[in-house]
Amino acid sequence: VEENIQQPIHRVFVDISTNPLGSASIAQTHKATLRTGEAAVIKLLKPGTRELIKTDSKIIKFMGRVLNLFVPELQPKNMFTEFCDYTNKEVDFRLEAENAEEFAGNFTKHPDIVFPIIYKEYSNENMIVMELFKGIKPDKKAYEKYNLQERERIVDIGAYAIIQMLYKDGFFHADLHPGNLMIMDGPNGPMCGFIDLGMVGRFEETTRKAMLYYFNSLVMGDPENAARYLSALAKTDKYSDLDGF
Repeated sequence: VEENIQQPIHRVFVDISTNPLGSASIAQTHKATLRTGEAAVIKLLKPGTRELIKTDSKIIKFMGRVLNLFVPELQPKNMFTEFCDYTNKEVDFRLEAENAEEFAGNFTKHPDIVFPIIYKEYSNENMIVMELFKGIKPDKKAYEKYNLQERERIVDIGAYAIIQMLYKDGFFHADLHPGNLMIMDGPNGPMCGFIDLGMVGRFEETTRKAMLYYFNSLVMGDPENAARYLSALAKTDKYSDLDGF
């Protein structure tokens, strides 16, 4: 931490918990308190991770080019390249900080959908310091804590957030699972918080419209048009069998 903030820890933090809040293959998080009094989370890239991913990416992309010669219909080159590009973006926490600010800007009119404040003055490509969300995961404990009306509100808020990301903003959280969602108590009832914003996706307007029509076709029970809109989004080549699809 001192290496990243380039000053003694006590000048920025009152304390840092030595037990991690969570640990994954790329990074781990620790609870901390800033000298200004805010409860925060420090997310640290594990040493050597970026170098390892860069090396592995070169190997994976080479494998994709080789496999493309044998099974071009599966587009392994494109698939492996996209996987590597996303993974390399995840190990630059400056991008996560920018994502958090963009999400927060998109949802300024919706105070019940929140994203962590980023303390950019203490963040860089290896470390990010952000607001600590005091809430619980959407699991059995949440089910037991909230009544039916509150649970329905949580579902509505979460669904609205995802629909806005996909179909209005074209900028969406690309790694949504229960570990990256928080339910918090707000002045008007439960709120939804989104964390771990390193992996995002973007849809330009044409894709957003096609996705909306596809989604509408599924909801309305119209498989023929659903297939038509979905195939319009696909990258096709001479091996593609649209009629069969």
